[in-house]
Amino acid sequence: MTVIGIAADFDPPHRGHAYLLDRARDLGDEVVVFLNADYTAHHTPPLLPYRLRREIVLELGADEVIPVRGYHQRFPLAYTVPVRVRLMAEEGVDVILDAGPSRNLDRLREHVERVLEVSDLFSIPPNVPARNVVRWLAAVEYVNRELGTDVELLLIPELEGYSGRKIRAALRRSGYSPDSLRKVRRHLPRETFKKLERYLKARTPPIARRKELLDVLNRASSYELCSIAHLNTIAVREILRGRPFRSERQVWGALRRADYGSVLTRLALANTECRVTSDEIARIALSWCVERLVPENQSPDSMYRRDWFVAALSSHGVKARDADRLYKRADSYEEARRLARRRYGVDPGVPRFETLIGEARVSDGEYRPAISANGRLGVVEDGFQELRATAFGATLLRYVLDDPFVDAVIRVEDEEARLIVFPGDSP
Repeated sequence: MTVIGIAADFDPPHRGHAYLLDRARDLGDEVVVFLNADYTAHHTPPLLPYRLRREIVLELGADEVIPVRGYHQRFPLAYTVPVRVRLMAEEGVDVILDAGPSRNLDRLREHVERVLEVSDLFSIPPNVPARNVVRWLAAVEYVNRELGTDVELLLIPELEGYSGRKIRAALRRSGYSPDSLRKVRRHLPRETFKKLERYLKARTPPIARRKELLDVLNRASSYELCSIAHLNTIAVREILRGRPFRSERQVWGALRRADYGSVLTRLALANTECRVTSDEIARIALSWCVERLVPENQSPDSMYRRDWFVAALSSHGVKARDADRLYKRADSYEEARRLARRRYGVDPGVPRFETLIGEARVSDGEYRPAISANGRLGVVEDGFQELRATAFGATLLRYVLDDPFVDAVIRVEDEEARLIVFPGDSP
């Protein structure tokens, strides 16, 4: 018996999804849909709640629907795709079915080989066509190799002209009015149209209700904002400057000023809404590394080594972008050190998980680092207390604060401030 698995949002289920399910039934004996339940793969609350999407998917031909929870409000897809591949393998899936480009697969596989070579699912260049397909192909091969599973990813041509993103955008522009469904009716199967119409008449969808998000952003202290994963120091500063926020659009504007793109903005807002912290992210990522679900160069330890390397070179006048590119060219940290010495005459040294970064006139103890609205680094003790950091200390602290996979505190003894890094674990 061949079990076909489909991983998707189905938000809302449209005719392209119905076509995918029809093909799945033709190709296998059983069709299991792994449905993102609480947050979508776009890192947003869904348009339709899980219960309704599950009902529609079963009516469209799935034999079973398995909810997938807790991933997309926390992690980028570079982490969650391998985890979902393992879940599907554990549930007996033989073939993962997806719609995508069936031509030029040889070209896509070149990118897959590169991803596997550098052991980093983040390494797919933004200009690569069908990046998500490359990510899934690489994740399937990685999980099969590391865990001994035998799952195949099969691509079928997309049914052109149908897009959940365009449907949601059309409904959003009309304020999610039931009358607006007429504009997208041709995209929706009868089962979806009827349930979606009744739902919109009865209530406002979760994606349009984000009052709690605004409450957190308007009330959180600077150190609380710094602890939220995927909010870097520039983003925190823009949030502190821009509040109070009265709409999500204003928040997007603040993050745009921090040079956030749309994907990172959605992920940062999901982290904020669910109060996802860097220590939680680091702890989960480490557990996935131990289970060999995350490629080596995505581990918290590896992330911190890169932070140290880039900070060391940046404090000697090297542009951060150039330092990061140099690091990614190397096959190991030692090779990156050799390249740095040869090109810039700078040795970044061996990363230390406890290092003196400056002085702080506060009581002895451990503090979470924070940033003020004017961009100054410090700690919180009866209000914000500025940190007098060395050039390297300030640069390293900013990189650690900006890295959602590295957790750290500042330990002060006799006014000496030391950065204590806990890659993958909380203090």
